[in-house]
Amino acid sequence: MKIKKEVIILEDINKVFKIINTVENYKNFVPYCNDSFITENSDGTIKGTLKFNLKGFDVTFTTNNSSKHNENINMVLSEGPFKNLEGSFDFKQIKDSTNINFTLDYSVTNPLIDTILDKSMQKIANILIEALINECKR
Repeated sequence: MKIKKEVIILEDINKVFKIINTVENYKNFVPYCNDSFITENSDGTIKGTLKFNLKGFDVTFTTNNSSKHNENINMVLSEGPFKNLEGSFDFKQIKDSTNINFTLDYSVTNPLIDTILDKSMQKIANILIEALINECKR
């Protein structure tokens, strides 16, 4: 499954990039995110974990994130209920605003949970993007 979102935030690219790249703070402002933390941080790559609970359905996944300051953040699955998961945030400064292109491409290992997880991931992506926009505006 592939999820794509494009948003324009009326904030400076430095602020937007910093908020999105600080995974450990997601638990403080992303609804349904019960926990978020970094387990490794070296050479411009972080290993971050997000834990969500949507109506009793837990989704926890860990990604290896590499970034180029104010340009992109690329995520690749390390652990979780997926066969594969890759995603990215791409940033572009447009005058006083920041354009963000978010993509998430994933598949699951168990076809029985495919429908449930697909609905959950769509909701998580929407919640995450909306929460990041709101956090950038604060």
